[in-house]
Amino acid sequence: MGKPGGRHLRWQQPHYVVAWLVERTSPCDARSEDELITHWMKFINTWAVMQMPGRKPLKTAMGSRDHERVKALLRRPKHRRL
Repeated sequence: MGKPGGRHLRWQQPHYVVAWLVERTSPCDARSEDELITHWMKFINTWAVMQMPGRKPLKTAMGSRDHERVKALLRRPKHRRL
């Protein structure tokens, strides 16, 4: 028996999806990392899965818990986060 949860389930967590999208945004894009995080969080909040009962939308304001969580994920080594 394996552990419940794990790397394969991270794609169900929107913070990991936002971090992945921020990483893959074109490096020639003039926006800062904070602006990219906010942009992708707003985009993810429009998805139907984020409208499901019991699921709260991500808080897009800089300094919010969700925003800081994505920044922390981006600081971690890639092999440990995605």
